[in-house]
Amino acid sequence: MTEPIPREREIVALLEEWPWDLGTTLIGGYALAAYGAARYSEDIDMVLSKAAQSPVESWLRERGFGPVPKSRPPSLQTFQDARRLIRGEVTIDLLVGYVRDREAGIEIPEDWISGRFRRVRLDLLTGEVTRPARVARPEALWALKLQAGRDQDLTDLFAIAKEPVSPDEVAELFRSLRTPALSEKLARVEKKLRSSKIYDDARSRLGLRSGENAKARWEEFRQLAKCMIPAEG
Repeated sequence: MTEPIPREREIVALLEEWPWDLGTTLIGGYALAAYGAARYSEDIDMVLSKAAQSPVESWLRERGFGPVPKSRPPSLQTFQDARRLIRGEVTIDLLVGYVRDREAGIEIPEDWISGRFRRVRLDLLTGEVTRPARVARPEALWALKLQAGRDQDLTDLFAIAKEPVSPDEVAELFRSLRTPALSEKLARVEKKLRSSKIYDDARSRLGLRSGENAKARWEEFRQLAKCMIPAEG
C-alpha cells in the first residue's frame, strides 16, 4: 500500500477540483479537518442524493476512478452499502440517499446529514485545500460517529468537542430513528466512554498530559455525549 503522505497529496489535489456544486457533502475522517482535527483516513467519505449519483460517478470515471476489485477487502472504516470507487491507492466511498447501520437497524437520511452544511477550507496534514469544501455540520458528525461507536469514532469526537454543537438536535434524530438495537448500541457507547482505555487513547491523540485538566476536559466531553443519547422510555 502507498505511504500515507503521497496518497494524502493526491487527495488534496482531488479535493481542490471536487465538484461540490453537484451536491456531495464530506463526512468521515477528512471532515474532521474542518473543525481543527485533521488526521489520516483510509477513504474519502461523501454523502449525496440519488439525483447526484450519476453526475458524480461520471466525474470520477473521467478522472480514472473505477470499481474496487473484489480481491481487495474493505477497510474497517468502510461505511455499509457504500458505493466504492478507486484510483491507485485513493478510495472514495459514496453514500447515496442515506447512511445505513444494519446492526442498529437504522438509516440516517442524506438530507439530514447534508442539512446546514459548512463551506470550509480544509487544512489536511499534508496541505491545505484552498477551495472551500462542503462539509457536514458538527451535529451530523456527532450523530454518525456516536451511532458507529468505534474507538476511533469516539476519539474523533473528543478531538472536535470544543466546536459548538446542539445536543438536542442529535438526541431528537436518535429518538426519531429509535429501534431496540439502536438503543442497545448507544448504551454500549455510553459504557465505553467510561473506560480508561478510550480516555487514554483520546488524551494521547491530542497530546494532553494526564492530570486534572485532561480529566475535566474528558468528563465535559462525556457529559456532552450523554446528552445526545436519549433516555429509555
